Amino acid sequence: MEKLIREIIDSGLLRYEIDMQLRKDAVYTKDVRDAEQLHAYIEKNISEEQRMVLDDYEAVVRSANARAQELSYVLGVRNTIAYLQQTNALKIV
Repeated sequence: MEKLIREIIDSGLLRYEIDMQLRKDAVYTKDVRDAEQLHAYIEKNISEEQRMVLDDYEAVVRSANARAQELSYVLGVRNTIAYLQQTNALKIV
């Protein structure tokens, strides 16, 4: 099962599904709009060097959050399957 989980993450299919669901979430979309407004404000009010540092920081934070999100989702699915197997509610052939 671990190999299958890794293949799902690496394929990008999970990321696509998550993105589609996030676009439907009102809280998430508001946060994205707020972040875009703040980013535009920052762009106007800081130096090029400061902007490069903030852009690098933002990229690292986004990457870490995306990875944590994917792993959390996959672990939730894996734990659900394991629980269903333990209770004999699901049999994998």
